[in-house]
Amino acid sequence: MRRALRAVPLLLAALLVACATTPPPRETGLLVFWRITRSDGAGGSAHLLGSMHVAKRALALDPAIEGALSEADEIALEVAPRELSADALIELMLSLGRLPAGQSLAQLVSADTLARLEKRVAGNDVPLSIWLQWEPWVVTLLLANDQLASEGFSRESGVEPLVSASAESAQKPMRGLETMREQVERFDSLPLETQELLLRDTLIGDGREGAVDTLEAAWRGGDLERLAREVFASPQGEAAVPYFESIYFARNRGFADAIAKLVDSGGRWFVTVGAGHVVGEQAIPQLLEARGYHVERISKTRPRAAQQEPGP
Repeated sequence: MRRALRAVPLLLAALLVACATTPPPRETGLLVFWRITRSDGAGGSAHLLGSMHVAKRALALDPAIEGALSEADEIALEVAPRELSADALIELMLSLGRLPAGQSLAQLVSADTLARLEKRVAGNDVPLSIWLQWEPWVVTLLLANDQLASEGFSRESGVEPLVSASAESAQKPMRGLETMREQVERFDSLPLETQELLLRDTLIGDGREGAVDTLEAAWRGGDLERLAREVFASPQGEAAVPYFESIYFARNRGFADAIAKLVDSGGRWFVTVGAGHVVGEQAIPQLLEARGYHVERISKTRPRAAQQEPGP
């Protein structure tokens, strides 16, 4: 199980497995990227980038994003890069997600969920008896991560490594908006009913092939509406409410608080959070705008060829 845990790239990336739908995402000419300032002109500024935590191939940053990153005084990510070690994540999951002695996952979920899990892990290097030692949220994250890996997605190809590498090269300070422990504890504190819903949703997975491809295409095209539809499409039902509140909406409010403080403090900031936090009715840009901040979405940089005057 420790070997399986080492494969987990980033907790929240593992649950971006919504239902892929048609038609394909639109090209909007806009980035998933904003500039935030105070309406009174005081304070500093923050550029906010909604990222893809994972991708199949290395993502490229638009020149407008690269320029803002180069000009920033300090970088803020969801979690500071120094915390994103496999060993630290393993220890957190071992300490928070293991069931007490004498208790089994089979006692916590329905017979149907258990049967689906048994079918899914049949022939796996890790026997069912080991999976049954864990709370449902741990099993969900491991299975979702395995699915992402099998489809060719990796954290190394996502946005955060690009941002971190640029900051390290320029020797810019980096900070986290929250800790890895805070992220893990959010899953651990979900009601058992919600944990089982997430596990069942991951086990069933009907029509989900290519779902993260769709998310990536929507991100590349700047299609916020499609991103929101995909992120919040699944799971459904009353038991899903605590999941969306804890993993997205409550964190959005916390992120908005933090970004507001950064802007008020002065200086030039570059902030990166998952794309799921910048879309939907309770997205960070809308929360900041409602507080009176000036929020400007940034257009894509036109290709160099398109900027040149046509020849004779």
